[in-house]
Amino acid sequence: MPNHVANRVLLHGQSVEDCRKYLIGRKGVLSFEVLLPLPLNEWPGSVGPQHEKAFPGNHLDSARRIWGTKWDAYGGPTVEQASEGVLLNFQTAWNHPRGWVCAIFNTLLCPITAKWISEGDNTAHIETYEIDKSWGPQWAQRAATADER
Repeated sequence: MPNHVANRVLLHGQSVEDCRKYLIGRKGVLSFEVLLPLPLNEWPGSVGPQHEKAFPGNHLDSARRIWGTKWDAYGGPTVEQASEGVLLNFQTAWNHPRGWVCAIFNTLLCPITAKWISEGDNTAHIETYEIDKSWGPQWAQRAATADER
């Protein structure tokens, strides 16, 4: 059983309609695979020693490496229009999907604020992604204050 991580990601200045093609999968919900699909030449199911010997890799390892978390978004993920932009709420297993958030940032080139907390940790985190015209992409992480949680 994983530690569940609650994620809230704000894509500043964006509309749901403009972002839909990067966010919404075949099942009609938020999916990391839309923008960052897992390799087709790897084993997609449960992995045992037999699979590890026969195949060049597996989706669990790739998901951790590419998305930053072992499973796709779950927990009733939502994509909604907010006054500040597009707000994404979802859960992940063990970690915040930093690799996927970075891919969204590099695709949309918009400021992003990502807030997350793991049930295995008592610290809420805030990460910001911004483009500084003089320095290029900027990333910052800090612990959230009590008011921001």
